[in-house]
Amino acid sequence: MITELQWLIKMLTKEKLSANLKDLFIERIGEVEACLSRPTPQRPLPIQTGQAPSTQRLLDEMAQQTGSSVPNMIPGPSVIAQTASAAQALESRQLAIKQAASGKPEPGRTSPRKF
Repeated sequence: MITELQWLIKMLTKEKLSANLKDLFIERIGEVEACLSRPTPQRPLPIQTGQAPSTQRLLDEMAQQTGSSVPNMIPGPSVIAQTASAAQALESRQLAIKQAASGKPEPGRTSPRKF
């Protein structure tokens, strides 16, 4: 693969060009060399946490709100239902979580619930 600088030099040395074109080629060679001689700024590598940055940011914000290092993923009283059916579903979920956390087996279940 040929670089732009190599191509410019090849055209300047191998082809018959007018004086105006030679001047333009020489000017462009100078621009390319100037770009090559400037150090490129090094970007710091992102910290790899295993989470997408947006998800990690949300988890960090949740941890700061609760004051713990691990966010509480169980919605508490701060969750506001938008409809009556959503309110019933949230209440039912909270009751199921409380019962599963209590360690008492549910009537009719042969194995504990998993959350």
